[in-house]
Order: sequence, then C-alpha cells, then structure tokens
Amino acid sequence: AEYRDSCIKTIADAAYLAKRFKDIPEFTVYPTHSNFIFARLCDSIDGEEVRNKVLQNSACLVRNCGNKLGSTKQYFRIAARQAEDVNYLVDALQSEISEMRQ
Repeated sequence: AEYRDSCIKTIADAAYLAKRFKDIPEFTVYPTHSNFIFARLCDSIDGEEVRNKVLQNSACLVRNCGNKLGSTKQYFRIAARQAEDVNYLVDALQSEISEMRQ
C-alpha cells in the first residue's frame, strides 16, 4: 500500500509540475509518463543564463540538457516535487525570464 500511495503521489506531482510549467509561455512542455518533465525554452532567451540566474538568485538547481545528444541548452529536465517547491521554482523562473526580457 505504501509503494502504491507513493506512485500515486509522484504521478500527481509530475502532473502538477507540467501544469505549472505550461503557465510559463516561454516553455514548451513535452508529454511525460515519468517522475520528471522535459521542457524547451524559447530561442529568444538563453537557457544556460536562465539556469545560472535561477541557481544564483533563488538557489534552485535545474537540469539543463545541453550535453545530451539531440538536445541543446534550451532543454530542461525537471524532477517532480511537492507543490510548494514547484511553485517556488516557477516563480523564480518567471522572475528571471521577465528580467531578461527587459
């Protein structure tokens, strides 16, 4: 029962993560059936710079996939977390992207 409950929670967390990332217009979120999402940042914003600023200013470490075959620094792999952590990350990303657009 504990394993099943954990799986259900992870699925719900991943769905919430995908939903929140879809609120950021600069990201394209790809369908997932795992405990993470794969998302692409638009070309007009530097993915590596976003990653670095979110780490430096908000202490959020996100996986930039620039070293993966077929990916670029515009792709991110984000692990499912509890809603509070997801909200913090999305707010941090939105803030940094907004700053970079100015």
